[in-house]
Amino acid sequence: MEKREKITIGIIIISVIAFASVLFMEKQRLDKSYSQLAYVRWAGNGDGSGYSQVSVFYDEKDSPGLDEIKKMRNEINQKLREDALLDSDGQGKVWTDAYSAVKDISIRKDTDSIQVKAYLVGGDFFQIHPIKLKSGNYPDTEDLQILLDENAAWNLFGSSDIEGLKVWIDDAVFTVSGVVAYEDTGLNYMAIGNRDTVYIPYETYAALKKIDEKNQPGGAAMEEEGAELEGTFTGNDGASEDDSEKLRITCYEAVLPNPIKNYGFNMLNETNGIALLSDEEKEKQRSTLNFEGKEIVDNSSRYKIMSLIERMRERKYSDMRTNAVAYPYWENLARYEETRCIHIMISGCIIMFLIVVMIVRMVRNRKRSDKAAMLIVQE
Repeated sequence: MEKREKITIGIIIISVIAFASVLFMEKQRLDKSYSQLAYVRWAGNGDGSGYSQVSVFYDEKDSPGLDEIKKMRNEINQKLREDALLDSDGQGKVWTDAYSAVKDISIRKDTDSIQVKAYLVGGDFFQIHPIKLKSGNYPDTEDLQILLDENAAWNLFGSSDIEGLKVWIDDAVFTVSGVVAYEDTGLNYMAIGNRDTVYIPYETYAALKKIDEKNQPGGAAMEEEGAELEGTFTGNDGASEDDSEKLRITCYEAVLPNPIKNYGFNMLNETNGIALLSDEEKEKQRSTLNFEGKEIVDNSSRYKIMSLIERMRERKYSDMRTNAVAYPYWENLARYEETRCIHIMISGCIIMFLIVVMIVRMVRNRKRSDKAAMLIVQE
């Protein structure tokens, strides 16, 4: 074997090992994208087969209230019963969901107060998003509890070990259930933003505002009575559509049975009034961009090759904004990982092309050498 061939083979081996290492590291990163793997945990079979995870993001204009979420749940249950995926008596939980809203609020301790971004969460939010905790637990929907991130904890208390301490939202006393431990990376800080964040059960906050409006216009009634809202909170499911109007839900997520391809995805499209277009109808569209106030994502297929190829086709339009949908931080992180996967896929294609070129050249050179050797022997 000639020296040139040895160098070529060495380059090929190094390229394959390097690319395999990149794939392995990316797989490790994706395996830590816990918010995108709720369907795998729910299925309990290691690969998530038989289930799908779908997210719907809304702008403020088209966002649903709590009553609309309940209506969607009923439609999903009805569809699952019709397709024999749910017992007629509704026993046995075969799917789960979560929803969230975002609101800027002020929380205080004594005379110190800070402005925070509050994620008002409902359903099995912390099952779909198993946020890592520095201390404590997730908030209990039966009590007035709040979960703080590390920055909020340090800004108010100067510590992250604050489980059981109290903070005030208006005149209501909330108990700190725990503290979120965000990963100390630039990417997480970029996606989460500069605002301190807290998590509060959606129904608790909605019902709290209902009490405020009824009993204390301007907060005066509570001040006169000297009362505090603390401890066990009842009526969490009693928030009406009027309350929900002020706490519009901007993200709905569901983990659903997926006996056939796109079953769960299509179901969420239907329950959200999103038209499913045939290939011919898509061809006739002037634009493939989304001009609606809703965006739907199949989380369980977003990192698969065909989905990445489809996303890559739309990359030239990625900077165009045609609606007012704002993504929560976990979706921004997922989209960043999508972009990384696309770059890795493109790099893999280039490496494969170069390897094929090197192999072809090496074969041709070998044939030329053999032919020249045969001519020499014949002479």
